Amino acid sequence: MSDAPASQTPAPLSERQLSSFLEMFAKAQAESNRELVQSLLATSPVNVAPLSSSSLATVKHGNFARCTARFNGACRDWRPTWGASL
Repeated sequence: MSDAPASQTPAPLSERQLSSFLEMFAKAQAESNRELVQSLLATSPVNVAPLSSSSLATVKHGNFARCTARFNGACRDWRPTWGASL
């Protein structure tokens, strides 16, 4: 016989207990989400200008069909733009 303690299986929850647990969890999650949104709104800048329809209309759609640029992910392809050489 082994000296290891006998493993105990947890008692299964009844449908009513599970339902109650899930309801309490949902309420707690909703409250946490509400507090998070409130704190985010409280820390956001007040004078944020909304996007105007004219700023959305300036989106340009390019055609890259003739683009020949390639990048293989190697470090040697990268060159600094401030003039330093590697």
